[in-house]
Amino acid sequence: MNELGKKLSALARLWAGTGLPSRQGLLETARKLEKEKQAGIPAGLWEKPPLLMLTTIDDGIGQGIELIGTYAALAGMRVVHLGLVQQAPRILAACRKERPDFLGATVLQPDSEPVLAAIGRDLPPETCFIAGGPAFRYDPGLAARCGVQAVIKDLAHFIDFILGRCK
Repeated sequence: MNELGKKLSALARLWAGTGLPSRQGLLETARKLEKEKQAGIPAGLWEKPPLLMLTTIDDGIGQGIELIGTYAALAGMRVVHLGLVQQAPRILAACRKERPDFLGATVLQPDSEPVLAAIGRDLPPETCFIAGGPAFRYDPGLAARCGVQAVIKDLAHFIDFILGRCK
């Protein structure tokens, strides 16, 4: 693991133990890490950066997905934001066209299951479907029924997830 990976891993461990700082604190930490990257620590965790597409299914604000995108880009992933409150046909068309390594989605309400299931059913097989949000706490079986391969609890968990996927 390179220096950037070590710094991200230390943050994830800290946040897993103490809880996440405020949104502002998370953004300030990202800015500091970005300055360190510009000053010479490695630019990313991968030789060939993976593509992460991000969207929300029923979240019109998207603060969580914004933080995920910020830290994914900081780690060296290529990040494409599909927009907020997107429907399955648009998400699937973008995934078929771009063939992302990961599709990340926020799901707030369990009644979004039909959209989530349609995505999980027709997503390109090379795309790992990750999702987070309260819907997965309300309904622990939602991910399995909808083809979500990893439920992301919070930003610390996301960092651990991507560190485990470094190649």
